[in-house]
Amino acid sequence: MAAVAVDMAQTLESSVPPALPVTSPRLAVVRFHGRSEAWGTGCKKDRFRHASTRDELAEWIPRVRASAEQAREVHALFDNCCGDAAVRAAASLRALLDAPPPAPS
Repeated sequence: MAAVAVDMAQTLESSVPPALPVTSPRLAVVRFHGRSEAWGTGCKKDRFRHASTRDELAEWIPRVRASAEQAREVHALFDNCCGDAAVRAAASLRALLDAPPPAPS
């Protein structure tokens, strides 16, 4: 069984911390909900109406790369489903992952 990491607003007491534990050598999963300020107050549509920024996604690159060293597959699911936000975020994440990692300092 694979634990699922969650990217979401960190403004609530119930917010899930942005960690990507690898609990299966076969699969690691991160679910991007988006960081809408409507978490905890807005309707479902408002909670998922968020266009993930490049900086928000870039925070996950080290976690995704580290999990890829421990699991055969890493899946990224995008649940910010209003308009084409999920598709654009997935393309941005792919571009960030395709970029060479920064050289160690």
